Amino acid sequence: MADRFSDLIIEMLGNQADDIDMPVLPSEHWQKHIQTGGRLTDGDLALLASSPTNRAVYEETYQRCLKSYIDKAANSNCVPALRAAAASGDDDDDVVFENLDGFSLSIVPSGRTGWRIRLTVLRPGFPQGAEFNVKDKTGKVWLTGTPDRDGEIYGRWEINNAPKEYIGQGLLPGIFVDDIPIIRAK
Repeated sequence: MADRFSDLIIEMLGNQADDIDMPVLPSEHWQKHIQTGGRLTDGDLALLASSPTNRAVYEETYQRCLKSYIDKAANSNCVPALRAAAASGDDDDDVVFENLDGFSLSIVPSGRTGWRIRLTVLRPGFPQGAEFNVKDKTGKVWLTGTPDRDGEIYGRWEINNAPKEYIGQGLLPGIFVDDIPIIRAK
């Protein structure tokens, strides 16, 4: 049922024509929202819902911002370095990755046998709603999601081995945005 409804909405939007009196906002307007992650106003959302031209300008701007950011990130030869967090007691199992060029990745114990993984996006410029994946060179996904307002993504460590044991096999993470490598897995 939901698929049929989605198909109907897509078909309606595809057949939609612009009202001749409807404003078309410039790329710069959309760019500021995309780059800062700022919330779109109700008026912006209404324009996107009712104007194919505004949707096209938004999509073109989004793709340009994403390409620009990926080009910058691709020129950053960042190789993650593993470090055991300096701690005492039960925190000895914490895993923190350094040298992630604008990201922080940590894996900490949660409960008796579980682990929690957190990616913090520290650098600005990612398009709002971009999906982040942390995965190793085998393609095993460690974490996936969209950052919250604080730039963080949380999840459970779903790999059978404990993090240090798994990483000890040489399986270091890479960070991908919309399936494009920002930091390559080593």
